[in-house]
Amino acid sequence: MVNKSLINGNTYTMQEAAGILDVNAHKLFAHLRDQHILIDGNMPHPTYIHQGYFKTKRTYWTHSHLGEQEYVRPLVTEKGLRWLDGIVKQAPAGVGLRNCSTPDYRGAFSAAG
Repeated sequence: MVNKSLINGNTYTMQEAAGILDVNAHKLFAHLRDQHILIDGNMPHPTYIHQGYFKTKRTYWTHSHLGEQEYVRPLVTEKGLRWLDGIVKQAPAGVGLRNCSTPDYRGAFSAAG
């Protein structure tokens, strides 16, 4: 069963979502880019933002030489977690998304609602 304390009903970084789904984060990013779900800079395609699977958060930081820089971080919604669970299930075995060292949590979202 999924550790429910990991699910807060808000949004999750892609790394947090990968952990909840028990998949390798780097391979998840690569697979989502291959599927054109993530585009330039690992940002979700606007279609998937409008469908409610992702949100983005703009933050700013100061570079010592370039001044203020913008960073946009993709965030996964609760709806997006359920959707990504289906993407992971449909991924060919050769993609190697699954982590082998932890219990199988896939499908937990379909049981949760």
